[in-house]
Amino acid sequence: MDRKRNAKVNWVAMIHHLIVPGRKGNVLVNIVNYLSQRTSFVLMKNQADLILVYDTPEGENIKNELSRIGIPREKIMTAANGVDYSSIIRIPDQPRTHDACFVGGLRPSKGVFDLPRIWKIVRNEQLLAKFLIIGGGPAEKALRRDLVKDGLSNNVTMAGPLSGEELYKSMKSCRIFVSPSYEEGWGIAICEAMSCRLPVVAYDLPAYEIFQDAISKVPVGDTEAFGKAALELLTNRRLWDEASRKAVRTAERFDWDRAAEKEWAVLGRLGDRLVTDVKDEMSKGS
Repeated sequence: MDRKRNAKVNWVAMIHHLIVPGRKGNVLVNIVNYLSQRTSFVLMKNQADLILVYDTPEGENIKNELSRIGIPREKIMTAANGVDYSSIIRIPDQPRTHDACFVGGLRPSKGVFDLPRIWKIVRNEQLLAKFLIIGGGPAEKALRRDLVKDGLSNNVTMAGPLSGEELYKSMKSCRIFVSPSYEEGWGIAICEAMSCRLPVVAYDLPAYEIFQDAISKVPVGDTEAFGKAALELLTNRRLWDEASRKAVRTAERFDWDRAAEKEWAVLGRLGDRLVTDVKDEMSKGS
């Protein structure tokens, strides 16, 4: 049953992050994605009952943009996000076979072409440093070429897409997590890494303010600072221990059960509003 056949069906839209001009990747693809998102905003303005954004600075940016095109702010609500912390934490620790890992789609906006430059800085100080890349995507072939060009073939393992327990066991076989993404609405992979007790290094994106000082942040695009921050965590055991403890304590706050309760409360407000609208219509007709 869809909205066209049943007007009583509610349309709740979710926007994770804004697609902006000049983002990394293929120019034509990015233009199409930008125009598609803008078109979806018009559809939401005319038809959506509720629009959800994350309770982050990025979510506030989306609210402002939607308000600018005429969508009432009362139609926009914030939603929580989370990870399956309780399940992840129960997975046993694994032997540390890699020093760091990346998890995500292999595409330019995730900063995957920064990974070779970052890891080269680490490898120059730690010749045997091992890096695990988990994920697949359109940039995979080009990334492999860059790794060969930079002489990192023996230091980097590309595992392809993983999920569930296999993913978390692989993450727990690493010592730190790196996320050079250039755009995010929240940061699920980072929160999963923190649930695995991994210290995190990431570019300083607005969305990551929710993690406060539980992750190490470096200026966006500064691969040298990124590599040095990763190297510091790998060589300073006291710093690693402190970052690991802080990471898992922070991740516990974002257990999915808690996030789901908050989201259910938001959806309940939509139901209450619709009941009120029906009562108003009934009173008009009486």
